[in-house]
Amino acid sequence: EIGLKCEKQSTARILQVLWDATLTSGLSPSMLDCFLRSHYQILSEDRSEYDEFRRDYSAKCIELVQRKEVWYARSIKYLNEILRLDPTNNKNFIEILVNKYNIVNVLIENLSNIQQDMWNKTEGSVMPDTLVDGHITFQESTKNHLEILSSVLKKRQFFFLT
Repeated sequence: EIGLKCEKQSTARILQVLWDATLTSGLSPSMLDCFLRSHYQILSEDRSEYDEFRRDYSAKCIELVQRKEVWYARSIKYLNEILRLDPTNNKNFIEILVNKYNIVNVLIENLSNIQQDMWNKTEGSVMPDTLVDGHITFQESTKNHLEILSSVLKKRQFFFLT
């Protein structure tokens, strides 16, 4: 309940504390999920002033992926969850992701790197349930990458048609 019904400034501080907690090294998967679930619960509030928060934390997810930091595979999943919060109204945000963050290339490169890393770590014995970053399976990671790519490319096609 913390952060759900407070002023924007307080919510911003709570979101930042939760986000910083997720970046703690050695965090167990269950603690990471707990912090992200609380963070997501706040972001999912249907308040227009939270659009900025959703954009900011989506960008932070992409930056983690670009730097391959901490929980990069989980950050793709979290980005996917944030983008699903408002699928009909995030046209401008998709444009920012494509133009400013080059999300299509970032996702393809990241997916390729994960596949190569998994191949090397398992000596070619990659299984769908192999953990990518200690938090998410190879199968789920691949699915999350492809879902975001599909969504972005579909929306981009729409932009070209309008």
